[in-house]
Amino acid sequence: MDDTIEDHITQSLNNLLENDLKKFKTKLCEECEIKFPRRKVLKFDSTGLRDCMISCYGETRAAEKTIQILEAINQKDIAETLKENIQREIYKKINLNLNKMDDTIEDHITQSLNNLLENDLKKFKTKLCEECEIKFPRRKVLKFDSTVLTDCMISCYGETRAAEKTIQILEAINQKDIAETLKENIQREIYKKINLNLNKMDDTIEDHITQSLNNLLENDLKKFKTKLCEECEIKFPRRKVLKFDSTVLTDCMISCYGETRAAEKTIQILEAINQKDIAETLKENIQREAALPGTMRVTVSTSETSLETITGIETGTVSTPGTGIDTGTVFTPETDIETGTVSTPETGIETGTVSMPETGIETGTVSTPETGRH
Repeated sequence: MDDTIEDHITQSLNNLLENDLKKFKTKLCEECEIKFPRRKVLKFDSTGLRDCMISCYGETRAAEKTIQILEAINQKDIAETLKENIQREIYKKINLNLNKMDDTIEDHITQSLNNLLENDLKKFKTKLCEECEIKFPRRKVLKFDSTVLTDCMISCYGETRAAEKTIQILEAINQKDIAETLKENIQREIYKKINLNLNKMDDTIEDHITQSLNNLLENDLKKFKTKLCEECEIKFPRRKVLKFDSTVLTDCMISCYGETRAAEKTIQILEAINQKDIAETLKENIQREAALPGTMRVTVSTSETSLETITGIETGTVSTPGTGIDTGTVFTPETDIETGTVSTPETGIETGTVSMPETGIETGTVSTPETGRH
């Protein structure tokens, strides 16, 4: 179980008869770019030949070249065995990476590209150039190795979008196992970020909305924008909304609805486009913000006193316009906790206290400026 790709190549070459090994060397010199003279290559034994190919191509590419030449000289059984061994080694590496919790999305993309054989990596680059908007010339992209290709995509799309593009192209070139592994890794990284955010107590509702939108893949974010334009009253043109990134989209919704309503709309649309996990996480974040001290805001003027919560709890307004006497009490419907009482006696003196009954914490006092009485 501790064989390496290098060991498997050597074993495959050892399994060739002398004449077949000679055919292999000849084919290698004819069809591949080898930095060793032909006369030297023809004298190599299996180990020397393996080292020669690895020094020219690296382990994975050397394995692919070996498979191609074995098939070309009609050693298909040995080629098939080598292919199976290489795939097993690659997936062992993938499984090892699954257990590494400090990898970034960038690392996972690079690892996925590294797991492609040379011909498949070429297909990937070609598909990327054909179907995606890349700000690098095609001739340059085709020369990129896995690391530079990852950097290229991230510079064009950002980490999450680059991961989505990678998954889409891997599926398109029939590398579904690698695509599925990458998808699992990305989802794990996203939920790691979500869990980290759950522990951050200084985030605002605006932050939580933006984070939820950032956790959407490109296609899902597009669905979100479309649903928002179709079902909600937005004061921005649809064509502009569809171009907004997560931060601007959050600002757009808050400017139209205010923080609490914007959060509610976000949750509704996330559920509608089948992003229930992200919706549930946002809901938990908003509820947690509601439970934090100091989330109630009281605004006071000489003509109007309003109680506003940023938590989605119903709000109430109590005013004394002119000489009229209005009284009011605001309750939270689910808990019946009294969150504010404002009264105006016949004397015209305004008095009021807003408190959290269970804790006894006074969060606001309304007084009459003329008398100074509370």
